[in-house]
Formats: sequence, structure tokens, C-alpha cells
Amino acid sequence: EKIEDCKKALLDKIYISQKSSLKNIKIGDTIKFGSYQQSNSSTIPEQIEWIVLAKDGNKVLVISKYILDRQVYSNSSVASWHSCSLRKWLNETFYNVAFSKNHKKMIVTTKLTDGGESANNVFVLSEDEIKEYLPDASQRQCKLTQYARSKCSRFKNESNVYWWWWLRSTQSLSY
Repeated sequence: EKIEDCKKALLDKIYISQKSSLKNIKIGDTIKFGSYQQSNSSTIPEQIEWIVLAKDGNKVLVISKYILDRQVYSNSSVASWHSCSLRKWLNETFYNVAFSKNHKKMIVTTKLTDGGESANNVFVLSEDEIKEYLPDASQRQCKLTQYARSKCSRFKNESNVYWWWWLRSTQSLSY
């Protein structure tokens, strides 16, 4: 229990130092916000690096610099973003593991209408958003963390593995 309290205290300190720096960030900057297991050598979460895709006043749209985990899009054969298991995992499991109470206060809930209206704290981009924010194919390359690689036997002993990632557009689910 004391270890958990120490982890939460550390996350709050990260939040305090990040809160003031968010005012000065620009599109293309990398920020650290929240934490998630990224290594197999330690179970201690590491800060998540996010790339700023857009900024509107005091709000920013970010995408993880790395693929943090490997999850299926849906447990059924056909699913919209609104009903897929990835949305549920991101907005429940990932959201509660990666972000402290203070981090959660800074996250803006976004209403999306892909396959039905849904409120999202964390979401994957649509195909149109990819084209808008990451127009060059080289910008879309994303490496798996060591932890994400470990979830696929094909990549366990490789490093610098680029992998595709999910989109919420039903016509093209991955990029």
C-alpha cells in the first residue's frame, strides 16, 4: 500500500511540473503526461511521451509517441468505434492505470459520433484526422515499447519494431 501511495505522489508531482509547461507547448512538441508500463525489466510505470498534433487555446490533441500496448479492436467480427472493446479498454483500463486523479482533471472528454455517439477521454484517430495531422507517411511510423513487443511472440527478441495502429474509421481500421 505504501508503494502505491508513493507512485501516486510521484504522479502528482509530474502533473504539477507539467501543468505550467502545457501553456507554452507548440504543435510538434513532445510532452510527458501520465505513466504506463513500457519496459519488461521493471513494473514501475514510465512517463508517457505524447506528440502535440493540434492546439486550440488551452486544449491540445496529442498522440502517443510509442505504441504502449497491444489490444484487439473488437471482440466481435464487426464493431464501430462506439461499441468496440478497444474503446472500452482505453477509456476504462488504460485511463485509470495511466492517469492520476490530477491528470484526469486536465483531460477533456470528447464526444465522437463514429457508429453512435460516445463520450471519450482517450481515443484513436480517424482516417481523416490521420490525413490532416500526419499527412506524411514517415510521420505515421510508430515503434512498439518493449512491453508492447513482449505481447507478441513475433517481436519478443527484436528492437526498433514499427507497427500499425488502430483507427476508429470503420472503412479502414488500421494504419
